Amino acid sequence: MPKDSQNDIIKAAKITIGDADMDRKILSLVGPLDDDDLQYVDAYVGCELGIFIPSVGHCGYAIREGHTHPSFSFALFPDPKTEFLFGGAHPPGPDEYLAAALSPEIPHQEPVDEEFVSYLAIMVSATLCERLAAEMTVPHCGSWQPFFVPKSAMPLLQAFMSETKQDSGILLQSLEMAVAATLMRCLTGTGAQKGTPAAHSSDIQAAIDYIHQHYATKITTDVLARCAAMSPGSFSRAFRRETGCSPMQHLIRVRLEKARKLLADTGLTVTETALRCGFHSLSHLTACFRKHYGITPTAFRERRNL
Repeated sequence: MPKDSQNDIIKAAKITIGDADMDRKILSLVGPLDDDDLQYVDAYVGCELGIFIPSVGHCGYAIREGHTHPSFSFALFPDPKTEFLFGGAHPPGPDEYLAAALSPEIPHQEPVDEEFVSYLAIMVSATLCERLAAEMTVPHCGSWQPFFVPKSAMPLLQAFMSETKQDSGILLQSLEMAVAATLMRCLTGTGAQKGTPAAHSSDIQAAIDYIHQHYATKITTDVLARCAAMSPGSFSRAFRRETGCSPMQHLIRVRLEKARKLLADTGLTVTETALRCGFHSLSHLTACFRKHYGITPTAFRERRNL
């Protein structure tokens, strides 16, 4: 891989708190963060909406006792293991995600469980909520209010996350409004987006969600096919049709993304990183990392720390 391409990868891994404009946006949405609060968090931030995903460990700010946010908070759980928030809610349907909402400035704390469960924290600014209030109900949620979001809304969230990396203006603002409006409609039950997904798309999404939640464990095509309630052969063909790659290729990509995050933002050894991300050995991680990024994990860390 050309040196310029390697440098681009290293620079991309540094997109964390530290950039002045990014600091300002995160502060306006989340609150006063310490430097290491987001070390385990993937952040996708626009002007008035941000999506934060604790992908390899707890968010340092979320586990702080009595913390608050200046924005409206939504938590969306691809993995339904969320009894720690609201055990009274009935489980989501096969085409739904469980979610919860919290109004601004409400003190709360995320419990630190032995089993880490990843989720999407979607923060919507008070000013964007005020604009939405002119056209739809924006309720006050004094505690985590449970509701459900259709899985057909996930491509919209993914489009927003992708667009935050393009540094665009009008399109990103439109996606912010669309995401916020969709969540509010789902919360209030007023015309929630149901969509008409292509055949098997929600089933494939269930398998993708499983990969993101269990990437550190042994995962086979048979396991993923059961998540999608399909035969292994039909599942593999449908997965490739939906994503453009095989289930195992997607699994490796997810594991590599998690490994790159840990290498960039933690002091774990490369071997510890490999095992935490589901690679069975250091050599396995090194071979996959070099094939995908054109650089070894050790060289990646060394260049990032220059």
